[in-house]
Amino acid sequence: MTRVLVTRRDQVAHLSLNRPDRLNVLDPAVYAELFAALDAAYADPEVRAIVLTGAGEHFCAGFDLGASDDMAAREPVWAQWEGMTRQRAAMAAIGDSPKPIVAAVRGYCLGGGFELANYCDFIVAAEDTVFGEPEVRFSLVAHPRLLYFVPLRKAKEIQLLGETFGAADAERLGLVNEVVPAEELDDRAMAFARRLSRVPAETFRHTKTIMSRVLEMQGMGVVESMLSSDFIVSKLTETADRARFREIRETQGLRAAMAWSRAKDSAAPEAQPSVTR
Repeated sequence: MTRVLVTRRDQVAHLSLNRPDRLNVLDPAVYAELFAALDAAYADPEVRAIVLTGAGEHFCAGFDLGASDDMAAREPVWAQWEGMTRQRAAMAAIGDSPKPIVAAVRGYCLGGGFELANYCDFIVAAEDTVFGEPEVRFSLVAHPRLLYFVPLRKAKEIQLLGETFGAADAERLGLVNEVVPAEELDDRAMAFARRLSRVPAETFRHTKTIMSRVLEMQGMGVVESMLSSDFIVSKLTETADRARFREIRETQGLRAAMAWSRAKDSAAPEAQPSVTR
């Protein structure tokens, strides 16, 4: 099955992650197809803008932890390191895209999916979108790129608590450009992309390059290079929550594991704070 569906509408390339039965989770094969599709869109002179979305009810629930466990059992650590290095470089290339990329997100936009959306230039979110970086709960380290999008204390709240938050909260934090009714998401994202397609391509590219250089001066390149500690920590640590999540996922499926994680949070004795407070 094609993991990334590609169509073109006028001057807009439409890319859709195509694993709806798995909540569009990412794995090396999905990354390979996605990056190839993006490269083709960059090279196509008829394409002036790109929309990235997910098939079905969710944008992307993150990286496939099952695939990660399989790689850990099958491949030596350095092979995993090299694969992750290539993946990070390709993700960073999305941020340097010469053409505008609009992420159209709905349902789950979590972990690696949240990171993928944040590498895009713009985000249009459906009202039902659930954002979050729950990596900390599963002995994984979230990428600190979030620090460039929200204030420090909010970044800590999102990444160190690992809780989810809604589209309205994301809009108040400045993480998304528009929040729209779910049934209007595709049309509104395409309309946003068509507006971008009318901007002179050279002007867009040069202006974005200047913005990227400012981020580099502020240390973005250093953040991207922090892969080593991220990788080592994620490989050498384990928690009871991560083990239980993996057990449920392997026996009952990913949806059941996600439901267990949410139920565990709701059963906490104290009310969870809002991410916008």
